[in-house]
Amino acid sequence: MRCVKSFKFVIPEEIAEGEEASPLFVPFARLILLVSTPLLLSSVVNVLIQFSNTYFMGHATPEALYLVALYIPISFLMLAIVEGICVTNQVIVAKKTGQGSLFEMPAISFSLTVTGMGILGALALSSYAYGAKVIPHLFAISPALGSRFVPFLTAMFATSMLTIPGMILDSTLRGMGRTGLAFGLLLGYAAVYMGLLFHFTNGLGMQELAIPYATVSASLAFFLATLIAVRVVTAKEIPVWKLFFHPEAFIVLRYVGIPVALSHLLIFVSTFFYNRILAPFGEDVVSGFGVAFRIQTLIILPALTFGEGISILMNQKMGAGRPKEAYLLFRTGVILCFSLYAFLSLAISLAGEALPALLTPNAVVIREAVEYIRAVAPTYCWMGVLLTVLLILEQTDNGFRAFALNLVYFVAIIGIGYWVTREWRDPRYFFQTIAYGNLMGLSVIAWEWRRQKQKFEGIARAPRAGLATA
Repeated sequence: MRCVKSFKFVIPEEIAEGEEASPLFVPFARLILLVSTPLLLSSVVNVLIQFSNTYFMGHATPEALYLVALYIPISFLMLAIVEGICVTNQVIVAKKTGQGSLFEMPAISFSLTVTGMGILGALALSSYAYGAKVIPHLFAISPALGSRFVPFLTAMFATSMLTIPGMILDSTLRGMGRTGLAFGLLLGYAAVYMGLLFHFTNGLGMQELAIPYATVSASLAFFLATLIAVRVVTAKEIPVWKLFFHPEAFIVLRYVGIPVALSHLLIFVSTFFYNRILAPFGEDVVSGFGVAFRIQTLIILPALTFGEGISILMNQKMGAGRPKEAYLLFRTGVILCFSLYAFLSLAISLAGEALPALLTPNAVVIREAVEYIRAVAPTYCWMGVLLTVLLILEQTDNGFRAFALNLVYFVAIIGIGYWVTREWRDPRYFFQTIAYGNLMGLSVIAWEWRRQKQKFEGIARAPRAGLATA
């Protein structure tokens, strides 16, 4: 089997009819790890950026920390918008990379950039015009704090709008398979951002407004760096950039970006209901659940980055008209993910109080966190694979099915969890409900494994002329 080099990766050419596929497991596993590892590191960097906001505001004033805490639900809304736009761009670029037709990329990225900036700009204008009347009532805060929170919220909408161009270009690099370069640029952004945040808070004595000021400066530097990187990487494929509104961007946004955004919003809504279910059992139970859930948030990062990395490679293969290898990448990725989470599931189950104790010294809260981990950690091996599969669906033209599966999962957990905890008055039944929900995910994994196999075998039997556009 001959090999060709594409964007620094060694990728086997299309499998001949009847050729044994199993020898490809090792090279495909290496390829998935090569693409996914920088994505995982990028996710860690994003988490550190969020922690830095809390850290610096926590060392400013209690009011600044409180305002940043109030902003957290709004941040989920903005994350949903940014992710929907950037994932759409990433999916299209990955397919264009496989097709070898990147000349349309500038127009597609431009279309999505203008769309994302338009949405966030409209939210900024709405906050500026109506925030003083609506926000204090919506968040139930005093007029004094409202007079500080509304300008902060408006500034965050406006500065988030300015992050879109750089984030779009970074997703372009990821779609091309240049995840290491994309991570390096994001790491540079984080260093500039946290350095500026330190200067504005400790050097100039600023409070919550230090965050949007740091975001503006770091985002402009990030945009210039990503623009230079993309121009250098695509110089041979795109000698001249032509910017116009490309219809494909809006078509893919409809069935990729919108479901991705809805899934992010669904996660936010579900965590709100989780806290409401546990609230009658006291602050210690809610706090313990919060500690355990923060640990779980870190645990699921590899699953999400596996799903993103596998999706990039699958889209490249589909763009190149090589559906058999797209399915083999899916199969290899699921096996890799299960192997990793089988180990993590065992390790976390045996860790006991060690992980919660890193986040809080409160013995009662630690005990409640351990109750959750003891119930749910043994099912992480299935939860991790399920998250990977759902993210692959989101980014391979099956976004609404992934959203529907997410919706069923969360509605079932909230509905059943609410009933059993009220019936038996014990929060551990809610934790068990989540664990059984993860186990039920095994049926989704098996169904999608079979469905993906049938899908790609059907495409492989289709006429060759239709493969490149499948």
